[in-house]
Amino acid sequence: MRSCFFPARVVVIGMALAGLLTMLTASSSSARQPDRPVLEMKAKEASARSAVHRKGDKSAPSVSWKAPAAGATVKGTIQGSACEVSASDKGGVKRVVFKVDGTVLNTVFSAPWSCTFNSVAVADGAHTLTATAYDGTGNSRSASRTVTIANALAPAPTPTPTPIPEPTPTPEPTPTPEPEPTPTPEPTPTPEPTPIPTPEAPALTVGLDAGNYGSTGAADVRGAVNTVRYETERGVKGLEAFKNAGLRIQMNFSGPYNSGGVCALNASAWVSETLSFYKANTTPAQTPSIEVLNEPGGTWFWGSNATSSSNAVCYRELLKKTYTAFHGQYGSSAPKILGTLDGANGLSFGKAWVTSDWRTYVDGFIVHPYGGTGSRGSSALGNRERIESAHAMTNGPIYITEVGWPTAVSQPSTGDSLQWTESEQAANITNFISWAASTDYIAQVIYFNYRDFGTSSWYGVLRTDGSRKPSYEALRQAALKYGA
Repeated sequence: MRSCFFPARVVVIGMALAGLLTMLTASSSSARQPDRPVLEMKAKEASARSAVHRKGDKSAPSVSWKAPAAGATVKGTIQGSACEVSASDKGGVKRVVFKVDGTVLNTVFSAPWSCTFNSVAVADGAHTLTATAYDGTGNSRSASRTVTIANALAPAPTPTPTPIPEPTPTPEPTPTPEPEPTPTPEPTPTPEPTPIPTPEAPALTVGLDAGNYGSTGAADVRGAVNTVRYETERGVKGLEAFKNAGLRIQMNFSGPYNSGGVCALNASAWVSETLSFYKANTTPAQTPSIEVLNEPGGTWFWGSNATSSSNAVCYRELLKKTYTAFHGQYGSSAPKILGTLDGANGLSFGKAWVTSDWRTYVDGFIVHPYGGTGSRGSSALGNRERIESAHAMTNGPIYITEVGWPTAVSQPSTGDSLQWTESEQAANITNFISWAASTDYIAQVIYFNYRDFGTSSWYGVLRTDGSRKPSYEALRQAALKYGA
């Protein structure tokens, strides 16, 4: 005890002070403390930021265009290696924002740094593509490339004029009058194509989980969005219908579910089967990202072991094997490998598997932010706090592959959400996607789901009889306004 080093006359004072300190310490420790992993993470982030500022990093990243070539003629949609830049920075590139004539096309958070540009959305002629690379301290550098858009049909060729016949000789001195030349018809002007609305910044993917309605609802899904989430365990019949409708496919390699968790899977066999299915049924251009298991931290699909640290470690190893296999097959064109953060205990599952080198084995993070069954005001928003926490934890792009609001107002709440009127459901969708588009880190919002089922799970934008709710049009308008 520190008082043993003081003269005898101050022992009593020292003991009194020690008692007061003990009371203050006990009072302080009784206050609600933040979660230790969060504190450690924020401390590491603060330390990293301080280190950068101490070094005075004022160097902007380097960025240069790889494709298209300067002055190239562009038609239709270009993406992937057809619209790509190289970017580097000594502290790492945080993101690259692509624009055409100052309007944002899309934001990419990890290499390959590729744009998605539907050139039909702009008029034919010269346009400027710009890529701006940002580092972690806010420094940026831009590179521009001018291309020529040529989507309109070429004008019909001008018909060759009919030859004027020579006059027939006659013995009469009066010459035969020459016939009038056949007039040359004017070419029919080719109408300009109707422009597709240009998405507002920042662009994100807006899609729909369509369940098993590929064979009957593919065209209807395509009428609302251009991306569909498809569970591969449903086979290829519905998948082919969605592909034929011109939809991009978000592949959800969901299972097989089991009560033993991710560790019960044969990881090598799972990766081999997943890659084989992908190669046989799609391409990186049509399926630019895949989900590695569905809700692997959820006890409802993966048993009581789902929330354990060992399950999280097995999941990380599965992500690494998947990432290695797909990049070995497709190189820089490989689809983005997405890993799930949330589970039965919120983001604890993600905290257990995410490491500082996550960019070496995953490209983005999945969150399912249903609004819950608390207050109506909070539930209407979706769980935005979880999304923000997920981004703060990873500093990576967030992919929302499920969010929804059911409309069985006469039924009790589901496990994920309160019940809503159809007009409230439509408003919730509009507000949520508008908010997601205002962030610089949400890359995707997929609404769950296409059609009502059961007695209380009426999340659909269609009713059980197949008629459309107001939410169908709300989703369609949001996809037109914000969707990439």
